[in-house]
Amino acid sequence: MLFILPQFSTYSDTVLTFRKSQENSTTYIANLGGTFVAWLSLPPNGANDAGTRTSDNSTGYFLTDRATFIDEHKADLTDGLIAAPIGLDENGAQVSTGGLAWTVWTNTSVFGTEGSGSGVDCQDFTSTASGELCIVGDVRAVCNGTGSPQGSWSRANNSACTTLARLFCFQQ
Repeated sequence: MLFILPQFSTYSDTVLTFRKSQENSTTYIANLGGTFVAWLSLPPNGANDAGTRTSDNSTGYFLTDRATFIDEHKADLTDGLIAAPIGLDENGAQVSTGGLAWTVWTNTSVFGTEGSGSGVDCQDFTSTASGELCIVGDVRAVCNGTGSPQGSWSRANNSACTTLARLFCFQQ
């Protein structure tokens, strides 16, 4: 199961929340139970990549409505194509996508690896200074070969580190 967190935070707050969640990885959100990880890659490249930390799911990935299918396996998530937008929160409610509400912190390439090879990572996630950028995904992206550009759910654009954005959460 996967969902998007409905609340917004700046990148530095998101990383702090992420690091705390890694210490207490079992999360009970909206009575879903289980362990969830954020689709977020942190330096150094490798062990902290979203694609590495996300477990393969033998039953496939579905949104919290338990009906919307996203992909079959982790390998499918990292091929850039997904079957539907990841636009439901932990309660199964559609999230707003107006303005910049479509942005999701990922710092993750199409392949599930840290995508900041060009230095677009908020100065190794320590800065919210004006002009600093980080990679964001797009909650509206379908990426099924006919919609959004391939992989844009994970890497759509660069956004200012002061931008408010969400996180994708994957059940383990």
